Amino acid sequence: MKLKAVSGMMLTLLMASMVMVLASPISVIAQLNSTTTVYFDPPMINGTVVGQDFTVDINVRDADEISGWQAGLLFDPTVLNCTGFFEGEFLSDVGETFFAEGTINNATGVITYHACVLYGSVTASGDGRLGYVNFTVIAPGVSDLHLRDVKVLKLDELGRVFEVATNIIDVYTVVGDTTSHTVVTVSNSTGLTGDYHSGFYDHAFNASAEEISFKVTGPSAGFSNVTIPKELLELDPQHVWAVLAEGISISRTVTENTTHTFLYFTYSFGIHEVKITTRFIPSTILINLSSTSIAKGDSVTISGAIDPTRSGVNVEIIYRLSGGEWASLANVTTITTGNYSHVWAPDAAGTYEIMASWEGDEETLGDVSDVQTLAVLSIYVFEVVWDSQVFYVNVESNSTVSDFYFNQPMKEIGFNVTGLDGTIGFCNVTIPKTLLLSYPIEQWIVLIDAQTPLYFIATENETHTMLYFTYSHTTHQVQIFGTWVIGPPPSVHDVAVIGVVSSVTEVYEGDLVNINVTVRNEGTVTETFEVSTYYDSILIETLQATSLGPQTEITLTFTWTTSGVPEGDYTISAVASTLLGETDTADNTYINGVVTIKKRPAPPVGGKATPISKATIKPELQTPWILLTILLPLVATLVFVKLKKKKQ
Repeated sequence: MKLKAVSGMMLTLLMASMVMVLASPISVIAQLNSTTTVYFDPPMINGTVVGQDFTVDINVRDADEISGWQAGLLFDPTVLNCTGFFEGEFLSDVGETFFAEGTINNATGVITYHACVLYGSVTASGDGRLGYVNFTVIAPGVSDLHLRDVKVLKLDELGRVFEVATNIIDVYTVVGDTTSHTVVTVSNSTGLTGDYHSGFYDHAFNASAEEISFKVTGPSAGFSNVTIPKELLELDPQHVWAVLAEGISISRTVTENTTHTFLYFTYSFGIHEVKITTRFIPSTILINLSSTSIAKGDSVTISGAIDPTRSGVNVEIIYRLSGGEWASLANVTTITTGNYSHVWAPDAAGTYEIMASWEGDEETLGDVSDVQTLAVLSIYVFEVVWDSQVFYVNVESNSTVSDFYFNQPMKEIGFNVTGLDGTIGFCNVTIPKTLLLSYPIEQWIVLIDAQTPLYFIATENETHTMLYFTYSHTTHQVQIFGTWVIGPPPSVHDVAVIGVVSSVTEVYEGDLVNINVTVRNEGTVTETFEVSTYYDSILIETLQATSLGPQTEITLTFTWTTSGVPEGDYTISAVASTLLGETDTADNTYINGVVTIKKRPAPPVGGKATPISKATIKPELQTPWILLTILLPLVATLVFVKLKKKKQ
């Protein structure tokens, strides 16, 4: 029904809802193979009498709380004339609705989508009639009806409009001399709004080619389940059912009963020209690898054959890093025996998947081989130098390996691995027993980001341990722990001056300057050593850093008496003495800052000292100074009185 006496605001809201209904794309919130189905009843019209009228219902089955729908259709304009498209009662039985009419073109047989939405938050569920279409026969004949631009809509808890994934039922009638056969398709390919035709259209049957064809469009990745009467097309034992999309064979599932064959297949988003045929004989393409594991830079031979033998045909070899996108590797031509081969040297480590395919010919259906897996390994050799001994740790991996380290106190080696997300990585680590081992062998610990690997096994021979483990690729830290490690590390003697700070930057000649020098023991043993400070190249003072422990530091304070130092700018530096066995001496010297020596000003003419005014006395000295000025006159008076008494 159409709403009547609708206020301006309400009508605006309803029209806004309609814009959302008709807009594309709309989010899909149901499963791809939805049970909500839209179909015609009857699915076709057999017009025998000109002027005869028919009503075709557009029905829904298994609707789940829907709030709106839209649908268009195609018909044969040489047989039928459409006289009207009307709203059904499925939605109007539960609430007020708004019905938007599309267009009817009787010249082309195209009815653009009509749409209906419920007002408010009410919904409808179950089975019923969404709409109906009236036709008049204008010439004898059979007209199939094909849905297009179908959408079923519902509201979420916030009142937003979403599209429910919906199936449609499409019926194609093959009219014979004496008998008609119907091909029925259930599909989620409901059409693309705006295309001239959408959904299912341009159906055809070619008896000599044993082929049914049609075009199909959908809003997403699609599927079709096609039911074909065996009286129309039946398979003989030497042939196979084939489904071609754009001339390329696609995977299909075939089942049957005594009267019909059922073909299920899927396809990507877009417009496809589909052909279903029984004219092909089957074929098989085989693929083999000369090795399933090679080092990066080595080559592998990819070979195989087509059965039955096909000479001089093209075979495409494709590959991908496991979990990545497929890409073409090579196109090769079969020889007279039907065999093919190709030599490939991968330029990157990783786990590769490889397949071969051929398109087939006029008699033979093409085929796609099984997937073969090739591990391309990088071999990393890491050198560990310990007390003049050199050890080599080998890592074979399909990952990129970096940041190798050896931690003697923790009995540990480690490194980082990186690979394509979603693929499986592995490492085979070979460790000399004279460097690191575990006894018994079961006590080796391997951690991937502090977690156990997907798979881990340890094997050994007389001299080495081999650790094999796997993980899901991304970037990880690998840690390997043993129970024994080579002896304590050799002593390292290394001290450094890490800071020099002067107490002032300008002084008068004769003043004192304090210089703080910070030194650090960067070695592995406790050290006692001398530290000297200099202005330019002249020694200021030498002090001793006593019993400074490994990886600790101390600050020494030096005093520079500047008496007799000419005025000028002087660079301050500190030098730690070189230790026995110390090799890193570059950081034993530290230069930092300049101190300026100024000439002290001469006293005033007459030699009298300048009186000190109260204003020049620092605040902290003012109280004693006041007391002194009071006490001195008192003391002088007392002394004068005492002397006078003695004279008397």
